[in-house]
Amino acid sequence: MVSRSMRPSKLTWAHLPFSLFGPSLLSSSNLPIYLPIPSPKIIINGSISAYSPRPNHFPYTMSKHAIAGLTKCLPLDGRQHDIACSQLDIGNAQTAISRPGGMLQPNGPIMVEAKYYDVEYADQAVVYMASLPLCVNVLNQTLMAMTTPFVGRG
Repeated sequence: MVSRSMRPSKLTWAHLPFSLFGPSLLSSSNLPIYLPIPSPKIIINGSISAYSPRPNHFPYTMSKHAIAGLTKCLPLDGRQHDIACSQLDIGNAQTAISRPGGMLQPNGPIMVEAKYYDVEYADQAVVYMASLPLCVNVLNQTLMAMTTPFVGRG
């Protein structure tokens, strides 16, 4: 039996349809729109959670694994039309949903993590990915605060 503390919150489950189906449906339904555009680029919001999850966040991590798969499938399916796809994995950006009070760690305690960075840096990463010449693509990029416990987590 799974203890109550190990169960994801209802809010965590509630975002799953948006995180999982939103990008999939938008990408596939918009492919015809991209066809007349010379070498279009699709940039998808991933997460470092797909590579190193947080405790009790498996619905979110599942959705981000799906996004990683979508990032690999879209350029494959769109290759004949020169459609590129990139994934930007963002960690610890300062947003309205940031949790400055700390996050549950794999070894049990709640810890205040690395200093959050301005979300403007994520904007700059998207601009960089989109501005590359049409003959190249950044498949995956991870953006995180320098001391984020992603490296070595899990």
